[in-house]
Amino acid sequence: MTIKISVYVVLLVASLISVITTHAQKLIYRIDYKEDSIGYMIAKKSFANNKVIYELETKAKFKLILNFNHTAYYKAEYENNVLKESLSENFLNEKQRSKTTAKLLKGNYNIKKGDELKIENRLISESIAYLYFNAPLKKEIFSEKHGQFCPIRKVSQNKYELLKPDNQINVYHFRNGICDKVEVNTSMATVYLTRIK
Repeated sequence: MTIKISVYVVLLVASLISVITTHAQKLIYRIDYKEDSIGYMIAKKSFANNKVIYELETKAKFKLILNFNHTAYYKAEYENNVLKESLSENFLNEKQRSKTTAKLLKGNYNIKKGDELKIENRLISESIAYLYFNAPLKKEIFSEKHGQFCPIRKVSQNKYELLKPDNQINVYHFRNGICDKVEVNTSMATVYLTRIK
């Protein structure tokens, strides 16, 4: 009888651990350019070992003068509302265009963007990947791609503008605390991300 109870307890604990470590929230966005759907982005929020992990995965194909195939991946790991480490990778036509990492070590972040290494001593509590699941509370947000803080400001109820290092502005719209739509402005084009799920 005690063997059966022990087996049952072990199975129950294992299933609870499985549920806890695999619990995730997923958002799907359609990417539009000039009224055409050119790709998608998946945003994920998961929980594992006292960490909250945010991930963004983008795939888009578009044509300006030439055909372009763009993929990007962001990952940000938080513990106790503090960023522990992040990764951003961007590819264009399957060639890596940028890679940036940040890691918290002894109270400072080691940020590596390409071959450049810098130290940031301010703790990071909000970043771009985090932004898809949480409206910003601060006036600056960390960009995993650029490896630096960017100003962000509330312009109206549920609408925020993020100023990027290239002086382009992205506009984030929220509904019920979740990012619902983004206007992404670049020097080449403006694309729109609209949440479809």
